[in-house]
Amino acid sequence: MVRIGESMLKSRPVRRYFTKVLKNTLIAQCRIRGATIDIRSEGGLVFVSGKQDEEIVDALKHTFGVNAVDPYTEIELDPDTVAEAALERNPNPSGTFAVQCKRHGQKGNWTSQSFAGTVGAKVLERVDLKVNLSEPDWAIRVALFPNKVHLLGDRFMGPGGLPSGVQGLVLANLESEEDILCAWLMMHRGCRIRPITGSAESLQRW
Repeated sequence: MVRIGESMLKSRPVRRYFTKVLKNTLIAQCRIRGATIDIRSEGGLVFVSGKQDEEIVDALKHTFGVNAVDPYTEIELDPDTVAEAALERNPNPSGTFAVQCKRHGQKGNWTSQSFAGTVGAKVLERVDLKVNLSEPDWAIRVALFPNKVHLLGDRFMGPGGLPSGVQGLVLANLESEEDILCAWLMMHRGCRIRPITGSAESLQRW
């Protein structure tokens, strides 16, 4: 589950265009690494799935416009099932815990607060823990949709910024490390780089 960060601040038509560019870029980045993906957007989120996990994760970590990525397991809309799945991931929790729930899409039968409270109660039926909502030792992160739940895994970050190409082409010298840094920062703002001197390969390690 890909969070697009800054692009969400744009108007709806601009956000739609930025999302389209990001999806095409992610497909290309995965193809370069020998991976194929299914990709779709929904409510300001981009969902990416495929079989070559390592290659896909590397592509997500190196694609401008990707702010953060939450791996997830899709579960039926049932607090008891969510609690059970969370404990399967962490069968021997200790200390404190909290259920962190955010609702996406249209409002359904559950609010984020009521669903989080019910999941927490189901967890406490199975294990003896204390609740700490501000700084828990174990955070159960949940994305709540009208007809399903995503149990989120460990988040990893992308480079952020704007999708490559939404701001046009920039000619750049790539002779020094400072040149490369400046080019990277321009790419972070959505520009594509065409080297005048130096090689585009020098940007790859960034």
